[in-house]
Amino acid sequence: MHGFKCLLRKVLMMLVAMGFSTQAFSAIEVYDFSDRELKQRFASLSEEFRCPKCQNQTLASSDALIAKDLRKLVKKLLEDELSDDEIRAYLVERYGDFVLYDPPFKPSTWFLWFSPIIAGILGMLVILILRTRVNSQREDFTVNAKQLQDLINATTSGDKSND
Repeated sequence: MHGFKCLLRKVLMMLVAMGFSTQAFSAIEVYDFSDRELKQRFASLSEEFRCPKCQNQTLASSDALIAKDLRKLVKKLLEDELSDDEIRAYLVERYGDFVLYDPPFKPSTWFLWFSPIIAGILGMLVILILRTRVNSQREDFTVNAKQLQDLINATTSGDKSND
C-alpha cells in the first residue's frame, strides 16, 4: 500500500509540473510575416508595449486576452505598412502613455516617474518618526527606572536608620 501512495504522489507532482510548464509557454504565438524585417520589428514593438491588464509585463510576455489582441493589432498595422512611430502613436492615442513600457518624461507621466521616489521618502519618514517615538519611550523608561532606584535606595536607607 505504501508503494501505491508513493507512486500516486509522484504522478500527481508530475501532472502539476506539466500544468505549470504549459502555462509558461502559452504566451508564445507564431505569426507568419512576409519578410524578416517585419518579424524583427514585430518582436521589437511587442517588447516596447505594456500589457494593459498585466501592467508589469510586455505584450510579448503576457498571455492575457487583451495582449493577444494587441499583438494581432500590431501585426496588422505592420502589414498595413505603418512605421514604428505611427504604430506607437496609434497605441498611445488609444491607451495612453501607460501602454508604453518606458513612458516619456512629461507632465502627464510625472506621477509614474516620481511615485517610487515619493513612496521611498514617505517610508523613510515613517521609520524616522517611529524610531523617534521608541527612543523617547526609552528615555521615559530610563528616567522612571532611575526614580524607582532612588525610591528603593531612600526606602532601604530609611529602614537601616530605623534598625
